[in-house]
Amino acid sequence: MRSVWGIIAVGALLVSLVVVGVLIQWAAHQKSELQLALRQRDTLAERVQEYQSLRETQPDTIVGTQPQADFEQRISTSLQAAGLSSRTRYSVRTEADREHRDARQQLTGLRQQRASVEIPGCTPAQIGSFLLDWQESQALWTPDRIQVTHDQRSDRNLYTLRLECIAVYQDQGSE
Repeated sequence: MRSVWGIIAVGALLVSLVVVGVLIQWAAHQKSELQLALRQRDTLAERVQEYQSLRETQPDTIVGTQPQADFEQRISTSLQAAGLSSRTRYSVRTEADREHRDARQQLTGLRQQRASVEIPGCTPAQIGSFLLDWQESQALWTPDRIQVTHDQRSDRNLYTLRLECIAVYQDQGSE
């Protein structure tokens, strides 16, 4: 009878060891899951903080109530940054602003403004410099369409850049 109790004791001990091993593995897995969740939380918190700081530095409204003047000022700034003469002739056209709708055509509470500019007599390098500066410095006016056409009247290799932009912004009265 003693040998039966001994076998039962050894069996119980083995089962206990297996259960403890499984519990230790489960606890280790839970610990790694917790560490992963904490890292994801920290990464998310950092990204939210980055977003908030970028949002504070980037404008989300058109300056004043004159979108054409704002757009022209931004064009002028990018022309200068691209090394084009401040006397470069360009033409700007703006449309009346309207309510902005999302992809499902639902109103968003935001306003939308369209504007376009034509800049003739540019070299390919000047167009590239202008577009790079525009991408880096103009957060509000997002290009919707970019068209480059060869100037037929030019005996040099010059082009006309047509840039159509859209600005989605918060209406000043909606906050």
